[in-house]
Amino acid sequence: MTVEEAIALVEQLLERGRLTKVQEIVFRQSWAGQTYLEIAVESDYDHGHIKDVGYELWRSLSQALGEKVTKNNLHGVLKRTAQRQKNTNASSRNYTNWGEAIDVSQFYGRTTELETLSQWIVRDRTRVVTLLGMGGMGKTALSVKLAEQLQEEFEYVIWRSLRHAPFLQDKVTECIKILSHQQITTLPADPHEQITCLIEYLRKSRCLLILDNFDTLLQHGEQTGCYGEGYEPYGELLWRLGETQHQSCVLLTSREKPAEIAALEGDCQFGLWLYQD
Repeated sequence: MTVEEAIALVEQLLERGRLTKVQEIVFRQSWAGQTYLEIAVESDYDHGHIKDVGYELWRSLSQALGEKVTKNNLHGVLKRTAQRQKNTNASSRNYTNWGEAIDVSQFYGRTTELETLSQWIVRDRTRVVTLLGMGGMGKTALSVKLAEQLQEEFEYVIWRSLRHAPFLQDKVTECIKILSHQQITTLPADPHEQITCLIEYLRKSRCLLILDNFDTLLQHGEQTGCYGEGYEPYGELLWRLGETQHQSCVLLTSREKPAEIAALEGDCQFGLWLYQD
């Protein structure tokens, strides 16, 4: 914590604007570890006046914080206060909606997968990540565990199952209700405009959106990766999520690779994890 950050915090805590000139001198030199005598000599103020200013400043801070503040414990108290504020701000920003997510309290292992996926999502800012593998491999559990571990990195975490093959409008409407804090409850009829609306919210806030069982939207036959009738807008969603600039990440789990993922493999905005024993 720098002295400038400390002064800004003190002025915020005291709620009375900037410190006076002599208060700032006392604070800065006390922060640097100087004695009142050294401060008086260097600043050309009376020694007694410097002591009085310091006493009044520490007393005011003690009242504001509800704990004793002295010249000697100044560093520790203000650093703890700054950390508490940071934690409070972070918790107020974080919102999670787990939908039908399973309990992963007994989840063990898969450390490599968790570390790699975390790196893709947090450090590399990959916009679309796919967990691909056969049924029963634990893709769902891994997606929930990963979301739990990364939730502090995002303003919103939304986990949704596509097991019952909902149409795009239903899921996009759900997500936008959450991201808009229920201010928007109906969407345009056109799927392209619905996706545009969702992406605007993914630009405004950093969101981790998990879509589990994505393969339920795909045809099961010769045309691998193609969508069932009525589910084609999900293809546009994936394409635009990867190609459009935003600050969020969408994580899919699927038994089958969607055509858009297959076409864009190798793009730095698309991450593919082949899930296997």
